[in-house]
Amino acid sequence: MLHSAGSYALWVVTVAHVVVAVLAWRPGGGSTEPIWYSAGFLALITAQVFLGVFHVTVLHVPLAAVLLVAGVVYLFRIRR
Repeated sequence: MLHSAGSYALWVVTVAHVVVAVLAWRPGGGSTEPIWYSAGFLALITAQVFLGVFHVTVLHVPLAAVLLVAGVVYLFRIRR
């Protein structure tokens, strides 16, 4: 149950990340690059939630590893 709650919470945070990326781009005049990263991450998180709900462990676990690596790579790209 806690695993499920965490996945939905991460999904909500990722949607908020997309909104913030759009707000940083449109009114703030920033780059569109964060929008693409956050939208891609949202797509992967959505797939991850569905794979977990339908108990497709053979794809759910490797996708979790991909999401972890993608998040770390994105973090270090921001710090440059």
